[in-house]
Amino acid sequence: MLQDQAVVPVCGDATRMAPEVRRALTGIFASRTGTSAGDADAWFTGLRQANRFLEDIWGAD
Repeated sequence: MLQDQAVVPVCGDATRMAPEVRRALTGIFASRTGTSAGDADAWFTGLRQANRFLEDIWGAD
């Protein structure tokens, strides 16, 4: 779906959940495309810049 311009909304805990979502998405991208972690991070940054990865996150107490 991401290859077809899907938008990914994420809502939840900024401390644990948000970093794990990022790790999961970049890990999937790297394994599917055979690219490096740096390339996956760049891809993820592009998703954010294109407003295709939207976060509504908050800190946990």
